[in-house]
Amino acid sequence: MKSQVWVYVSVVILSIGAGVAIAGIPESAAQEPRLPLPSTTEVIGQDDAAPGTESVVTEPIATEPAGTTAPETTIESSTTTTTTTTSTTTTTTTTTTVPLPDRSEVPVRVANGANVGGSATRVSNALEELGYVDVRSFDGDVIVDVTAIYAAEGFEGPAERLSEEVGLEPGLVFPIEVVPDVPGLGTSTRIVLYLGRDVESLPIYG
Repeated sequence: MKSQVWVYVSVVILSIGAGVAIAGIPESAAQEPRLPLPSTTEVIGQDDAAPGTESVVTEPIATEPAGTTAPETTIESSTTTTTTTTSTTTTTTTTTTVPLPDRSEVPVRVANGANVGGSATRVSNALEELGYVDVRSFDGDVIVDVTAIYAAEGFEGPAERLSEEVGLEPGLVFPIEVVPDVPGLGTSTRIVLYLGRDVESLPIYG
């Protein structure tokens, strides 16, 4: 008898278990489904929005994917260099030396202004020995201390040469217009050697 009771209890338990397996878990025990996230965002002020106020929908801001770099922009600049060339003009001065005439072609007048008798004649003879041909002696009206030479225009070169031959210091050749008075000298005279008191110390006198 007890064996039959246990058999019935076992059958009842099995029946209940089979019913549960067929019916499934009750809906109350099922997991609640997750709500999808809203695709829009409601902007509300500091307090809750007043009734009747429309919600402001803001579109999602598009952002660049992570790791994306904006393209670089290269600006090329060009520099212009201006070179200025300065040209230098060199002016060459050419000095033409005119050959001096031969001594035989240069007339010389020797005037005694030294108050030393015979000095003009003595110097004239020395000049003839140097190659001068047309040499004449005169007595000057003015006694001077320093011997000098007076030359007409165009005869400055021969006068300078004569100054060196006589032994005068540089700078003692003057224009013939300023020569001291010499009686009988004539207007055609080109070079006058006017002797001064220093005549005896001149190389030409010795």
